[in-house]
Amino acid sequence: MHPLMTLWSRFTKRHSRPLAFFAALILVGILPAAVTSAQTSSQVTYAQGVNGVGGDWRTTGYAPRQWNRVWRQPGPDWGLSYQYTNGQYCCFWIDNINPTVSHYGISYGRAWCSNLEDNTGVLWTCQTTY
Repeated sequence: MHPLMTLWSRFTKRHSRPLAFFAALILVGILPAAVTSAQTSSQVTYAQGVNGVGGDWRTTGYAPRQWNRVWRQPGPDWGLSYQYTNGQYCCFWIDNINPTVSHYGISYGRAWCSNLEDNTGVLWTCQTTY
């Protein structure tokens, strides 16, 4: 018999609420992962619009970043990058898929998104972590 089933049968013989026990097992397994995930980063939308070819948008402040992305109409090229506090840029990413995601992270910087070709008239949204 599987060890979990042995534990389950022992518990049900001693307790009248096996469903509560099973729910507690699930919470003990899921809750720590959810709390850890929530503590690592938060998502922020830093720019949103329609069209705007040639436009560049950035976060207002500097922070640790795990990723940078833009949701938009597939097809036209968009660029993503980061800027260090000394003004240097890094981690350039250009793509034409939706979403365009740069999984490069930066320890502390601004996130940038650049509309290179998108004149589709469809709403676009630039997001990052902080």
